[in-house]
Amino acid sequence: MRAARSLSLWLWVAAGFLFLALLWTAMFTAARSADTRAVPLATPGGRP
Repeated sequence: MRAARSLSLWLWVAAGFLFLALLWTAMFTAARSADTRAVPLATPGGRP
């Protein structure tokens, strides 16, 4: 029973790692395709 429990834990760890890897991939893909020139450097009334 203990072996099945530890295997289940490692499966959860592997699933969590895979989920985080997918999130990182999506984040970097979105960041690569974002056009940063459309973002102003400062607001017109902002401090210099």
